[in-house]
Amino acid sequence: MCRTLQATIAIAATVIATTSMITAASAAPSATNSLQCGYFVDNLGRDAKYRHCGDTRVKIWVDYISHKDDYFCTSAGVTNWVYYLGTTKVVQNAWYIGLC
Repeated sequence: MCRTLQATIAIAATVIATTSMITAASAAPSATNSLQCGYFVDNLGRDAKYRHCGDTRVKIWVDYISHKDDYFCTSAGVTNWVYYLGTTKVVQNAWYIGLC
C-alpha cells in the first residue's frame, strides 16, 4: 500500500476514534448535570428536570414520549415537586418557549 493511502487511513481512523470518544463522553450523565440551565437528567439517570436560571417566570414545553406534549410556567430554579416533569421513560426533552 502506498504511504499516502496509509497516512489517509491512519488520519481517518484517528478522527473516527476521537469523535466516538467525544460522543460517548457527552452522552454520559455527570455530576455537573444539576448545575446546567435548561433540560437535564438527574445524576441517577432517572428523573427529567428543567432548571430556569433567570429570575422571571417562564413557559417551558415538555416533549413526552408516550402522550401529548404539554407546557407550563415555572419559576427560577429546578422543577421538582410542584412541576414534576416525569421520569426519563416518559419525558424526552423540555425547552423554554417564552415568558408567563
